Amino acid sequence: NGQKVSVIDTPGLFDTRVDEKKTIEDLGRCMYYASPGPHVFLVLVPLGRYTEEEKNTVLKLQKVFGEGADRYSMVLFTHGDQLKGKPIDEFIQESEELKELVAKYNGRYHVFNNEAKDPSQVTELLDKIRKMMEENGGNHYTTEMFQKAEKAIKEEKQRILKEKEEQMRKEQERLENKIMETKQLLSILLYEGSIYETACEFRILKSSPNSLTDICKKAFGEVNGQNVSVIDTPGLFDTKVDKEKTCKDLAHSINYASPGPHVFLVLVPLGRYTEEEKNTVLELQKVFGEGADRYSMVLFTHGDQLKGKPIDEFIQESEELKELVGKYNGHYHVFNNEAKDQSQVTELLDKIRKMMEENGGNHYTTEMFQKAEEAIKEKKQRILKEKEEQMRKERERLVKKIMEKYEQQMRQVEDDMEKMRKIVLLGKTGVGKSATGNTILGNKVFKSELSPNSLTDICKKAFGDVNGQKVSVIDTPGLFDTKVDKEKTIDDLAQCINYASPGPHVFLVLVPLGRYTEEEKNTVLKLQKVFGEGADRYSMVLFTHGDKLKGKPIDEFIQESEELKELVAKYNGHYHVFNNEAKDPSQVTELLDKIRKMMEENGGNHYTTEMFKKAEEAIKVEKQRILKEKEEQMRKEQEELEKEIKEKYEQQMRQAQADMEKMRKLMESRDRETREEAEKLKKQHE
Repeated sequence: NGQKVSVIDTPGLFDTRVDEKKTIEDLGRCMYYASPGPHVFLVLVPLGRYTEEEKNTVLKLQKVFGEGADRYSMVLFTHGDQLKGKPIDEFIQESEELKELVAKYNGRYHVFNNEAKDPSQVTELLDKIRKMMEENGGNHYTTEMFQKAEKAIKEEKQRILKEKEEQMRKEQERLENKIMETKQLLSILLYEGSIYETACEFRILKSSPNSLTDICKKAFGEVNGQNVSVIDTPGLFDTKVDKEKTCKDLAHSINYASPGPHVFLVLVPLGRYTEEEKNTVLELQKVFGEGADRYSMVLFTHGDQLKGKPIDEFIQESEELKELVGKYNGHYHVFNNEAKDQSQVTELLDKIRKMMEENGGNHYTTEMFQKAEEAIKEKKQRILKEKEEQMRKERERLVKKIMEKYEQQMRQVEDDMEKMRKIVLLGKTGVGKSATGNTILGNKVFKSELSPNSLTDICKKAFGDVNGQKVSVIDTPGLFDTKVDKEKTIDDLAQCINYASPGPHVFLVLVPLGRYTEEEKNTVLKLQKVFGEGADRYSMVLFTHGDKLKGKPIDEFIQESEELKELVAKYNGHYHVFNNEAKDPSQVTELLDKIRKMMEENGGNHYTTEMFKKAEEAIKVEKQRILKEKEEQMRKEQEELEKEIKEKYEQQMRQAQADMEKMRKLMESRDRETREEAEKLKKQHE
């Protein structure tokens, strides 16, 4: 309905196949797609039972986008066909939970039937969104609001993590105080993962493992009078476990070995030294820092595969293993997890004790780990900053590319518009404007049929291509239509200038072949009055019903009429004839050639808005002049009428006075005669 709309579809929540953290990140990413910010979040809820999942969805969205997003949200109920005619308001009122949900979003909701083809449901939705925007002062949800919500989530996570770590630390101290004896405790951390770590724990402590290791686990024992604690850690590069979680679990192992481990045993299976083993060493160094190397030892597993070959000889055969052992200052040992011989454990503890002596009896400390953590954090921040800068540049590049493409398209549109021939059809009702438009475009785009009334009641525009020339044709309402207000018709004619923006190249004044009547003459005068005399240079007479010529040349037909000669001369000899019944396209090609020639005569220019405004101003001035003249004329007529009435009144008054005087004298004469008669009678009686 003329409203440009962008819709961002997001991943579904609570999809068991998708990591929740990734889903939340994807939801957050929608902010960038809706830059500078969405006007509305449509929270989709299927009609039916309002389940726990729907409730959790609302809470999850509030968590991701913040409570401030409620002002910009609306519930959209789907599967509207399930209502079976029941009003959605009534359906909502039947459920306290739905009433509460709708109230949360300030009573904003809508219902969709995705099976229906009726576009009114979309129009109604857009109206509701428009109303909501007005309530929000025309504003939209912003990146700042989202960043504020993100910060709140991060702070809440850090608070919970800190509480859990503190809780675990206290629990660990409690257990250690209960289990540890007064003898010295040797803390050993196992690293690499898989079943071999747990098997090594079993060989060192002689205790049965419960399960494979997916979290840090700690066990205590005594070996040859030496108290030992072994912390088993999750395996690295386990495809089923999130890498970030594994790194956090590795970090937690330091707390398990409080106040710090005496040795990190880096487990490497005998055999080919793969890329995974190399990455393990790098990952451990990344987590615990380079300072951890002094407290580390390589423990080769599957010693039975040596088949009697000394481990030293085996190491010397591989440059990579030599480099690995050299990295840990020559500290290594080999284990045969299948052997029952306890001497390999005793020998390992002796090597650890010797390494401890080299380190002055010290162990890896929490401070070292915090320093390593800080280095990781700084590196992450640096990488994040680099990525953000990279994303910013990439975003700028994409925006620039999009803008360049948009500008290129706009230039193309402007170029096409510039090259397009804009034709305005003018004439009285029934002259054949719509049929002429269809003939020019070679397609029935305007309604054209025999009718006593005008079929075009407003300006209409259509586009086409004629022999590679882009053309736009504007059909206008007919003049002298008795059913249409005269003032409205003139306004509609004026409106065609906007349809032909920045201005038409030609006004085709349609005149039907036949007797040139008073209506045709008045049409020309009317058009000149509306568009101004300057429009004559951009006008051409188009004679319709060319079939009536019966083979007679149009030039000869014009020469037979002084009025037609005068009409054509008024438009600088520009005219053409059309037979709308004919299918021959040459008459259209010839018309466009004549228009092209006329444009060349006008220096390639077109009729402009300024010309029209000037004509409008002239009409306005002329109307005011005529109005003033009429007012003056009415004033004089009124004065003359008043004078005439006054004179008649005075004449009638004089006549009335004369009649009254005459009557008075007559009455006096009668009175005198009466008295005299009375006197006579009196004398006679005496």
